[in-house]
Amino acid sequence: MCCNIVEVCPSSSQAEKLRITAQEHYRFKIADGVIPEPLGGAHADPVWTSQQIKFAITQAMEELGKMDTKELIRHRMLKYRSIGGFQEGTPVEPERKRNMKLSDLNAAKAGDLEAELEDLKKKI
Repeated sequence: MCCNIVEVCPSSSQAEKLRITAQEHYRFKIADGVIPEPLGGAHADPVWTSQQIKFAITQAMEELGKMDTKELIRHRMLKYRSIGGFQEGTPVEPERKRNMKLSDLNAAKAGDLEAELEDLKKKI
C-alpha cells in the first residue's frame, strides 16, 4: 500500500497519506498530546526537544499520579477501548462499544451456520 501511494503521489508525505502523523494520532485519541518540534526537526535542537519531552512526561505523570489504582486502570481501559471504535465513520463511545450486542444480521448468520452444520452432520 505504501508503495502505491508513493508511485501515485511522489511529492506528498507518505505519513500524511497513510494518516500516521502525530496530529492524526492525537485526533483519533491514540496519543494523549503532541510535543512540539523546533524548526528543522528534533535533531536541530536536541536540548530544547529533550526539555519539551521532559515537561510533557512530568505533566502526564503528575496528572496520573493523582488517580488511585482503580481509577487509573479504568482510565487506561477506556483509553484503549476507544481506539479504533468506529461505526460507519462515527466514533463509538467506549462504554457503548463494551456493551454492544450482536446485530440481527449477525445473529441470522449464526443461525444459518448452525443449520448448515446440522445438514453436514446428516450427510455424514
